Amino acid sequence: MRKLKSVSYEEVSTFFNKVHPVDETSIHFAGNKWAMKHLEWADEVAVGTWSLCELEASEVLAIVCAHHAAEGTDTVLVPETGRTLQDLVADLQRRTGEYAENNPECWAKMAYWEGKDFSPVLLSTEPTMEGKGRRSLVDPSLGSLFHQDGLHRLVRWALDGRFEAEIYAKNPQVTAYIAGEITI
Repeated sequence: MRKLKSVSYEEVSTFFNKVHPVDETSIHFAGNKWAMKHLEWADEVAVGTWSLCELEASEVLAIVCAHHAAEGTDTVLVPETGRTLQDLVADLQRRTGEYAENNPECWAKMAYWEGKDFSPVLLSTEPTMEGKGRRSLVDPSLGSLFHQDGLHRLVRWALDGRFEAEIYAKNPQVTAYIAGEITI
């Protein structure tokens, strides 16, 4: 990981609102509203400490993803205790066709990012604080970077093989706004 700079929560919030409008004009209004709430909770845990960092491929694959059930279905992609992006993608690769067919809305969000440039994801160095929804149930022993926003993008890029060491080394790196103290 390479820290590019320290940033304020205001900068993170401005970035988020620019790319994910939290208003009724967005087709993802409910999701964006919740994602913004997760960022607020991450900021509380981080006590306002945020950084913009560039991640190594191994760090991206080790991101702990929070609970996710496919939109409009009962299919659980990530259990309440969380799982790493690498584990999630390995599972999804075994059932890609079935998942896409049975979970069209979630799959469409992933498919949208195929071939698109990397854009910053939002992470934290600790899971969401206790009592703040299912994300507070994530097992902190699973890793040191926890997903707050960008799950569909990360999954798509991993399914496309973009985090394979040789490919990743020759291309732009994933950047992340990270809530919490960064130890490099």
